[in-house]
Amino acid sequence: MQRGADAYLNKPFSVEELKLRIKKLIEIRQLLQLRYTNVIRPEESTYNFAKEDAFIQELHTYIVEQLEAHLEENTLSADNLSKYFNMSRMQLHRKLKALTNQTTSEFINNIRFEKAIALLQEGKYNVSEIAYKVGISSPKYFSKIFKEKFGKSPSQFQK
Repeated sequence: MQRGADAYLNKPFSVEELKLRIKKLIEIRQLLQLRYTNVIRPEESTYNFAKEDAFIQELHTYIVEQLEAHLEENTLSADNLSKYFNMSRMQLHRKLKALTNQTTSEFINNIRFEKAIALLQEGKYNVSEIAYKVGISSPKYFSKIFKEKFGKSPSQFQK
């Protein structure tokens, strides 16, 4: 349990206890995913997710710092993140998928798009410039994904 196991059952175990634990583990995973996709606020949860919160916050901070430092480069990847967190790419992928129901790439791109919205609302750059500034090398792809994600074209977010 200290190494991160979600549950442990002594043998012989009760089938009813096993079913209950599985049900509760699924509930907790769903709560985590809702929490980290901003569907529910932390204060609405009765569970203590301090370790998960710290991990997501550190991951978010690291990605933002890397994007700021290398804003126009598309060098941020799952490999970079996994090295920083001393875990394999697959471990990082599984952990993020379990917590947020997003892949590593989706998580990074969500942060890229947060930055893109901020730049769009500043009104200093056109859509193509912003696409390059957030590390997306194709303005057409940027606009397509942006519209799928937010239901509006990037130009509709500009001042």
